[in-house]
Amino acid sequence: MALTADRERAKSFAMVLEMFSVACVLAFAPAAPAVAQPVSSQQGTQPVQPVQPVQQPAPVVVAVVPFLSRSVTDDVVVAVGQAVADAVDAIEGHLALRRDAIANALGGPAAGEKALAMCADIDCVANLVRLLGSSKVLAFSIRKTVDAFLLRLIARPLALAAAAPVSRAAPLAARAPDAVSGPAVEFVFEWDGNPLSLATIVPPAVRHVLLGDTAPVRYGQLELRTNVEGAAVSIDGKRIGTTPMGIVSMSEGTHALRLEHPKFYPHDQPFLIAFGVLTSLDAPLIAIPPPPRPIYMKWPFWAAVTGGTAVLGVASYFIFRPTTGHVVISGRAP
Repeated sequence: MALTADRERAKSFAMVLEMFSVACVLAFAPAAPAVAQPVSSQQGTQPVQPVQPVQQPAPVVVAVVPFLSRSVTDDVVVAVGQAVADAVDAIEGHLALRRDAIANALGGPAAGEKALAMCADIDCVANLVRLLGSSKVLAFSIRKTVDAFLLRLIARPLALAAAAPVSRAAPLAARAPDAVSGPAVEFVFEWDGNPLSLATIVPPAVRHVLLGDTAPVRYGQLELRTNVEGAAVSIDGKRIGTTPMGIVSMSEGTHALRLEHPKFYPHDQPFLIAFGVLTSLDAPLIAIPPPPRPIYMKWPFWAAVTGGTAVLGVASYFIFRPTTGHVVISGRAP
């Protein structure tokens, strides 16, 4: 009877253990993916149509091309072209087709640069870049004056054209007839020659000629004075260089300055630029105090440790020193 009772208890325990295992599997098993059920309608049962992804509109490709810039060095042309292309890319929905890509598409760097150098007006540039898939052309020219540069931006929409290889033997007019499809928007402004100024004066001018929804841009100058060299300078959230940076040209209006240095607190300051006026701005930075030294790096700690060790040594000597003197043993002889 005892053996039968033990068997029954073992069987009951095994059944409970099996039920617990099944419950754990059901609780922690991953949920099965939902199966799309057909939608019933009056016409019958129709399968569920998958959701189509939203397609983003194609970007507006803007060819950034220099022309009539023979009186300046190639470094100046490259710097201005880089600033113009970066300003185009910063506009939502726009993509800049840069000078090197255009030259390579026109038969290689040497042949492409030669073809661009031969253009003397915007129509010639438009004929060159229309077959490269551009929907707009943004040409710029640079002219050196006595103490500054005059930058000229010309933007024009282009007529659509089927992609076709460009033949260097055919005349430009025959390659892309009726390339220009709208009026040109032109803007001329002065650049002081400081490379840091390009990041502040070019973007407003590019937006003006491409979008046409902003008022003509006028410029002033900023002279930033601070007590730290090597601080990162950001204007309106865009880093333009480090201190000292000299006099920088920028568009008139209210701007936001931010200075950053690892050993100083960040400095934020708004300022106003007036048309044709040099604005001097003082922006002192406050040094970050060094973190407190750990206590084991301070001399009072080591003085206390040394004094405590000396006291402990002297006390130990007097406590555990051996006893000196005469030992007398008395007793009687057996």
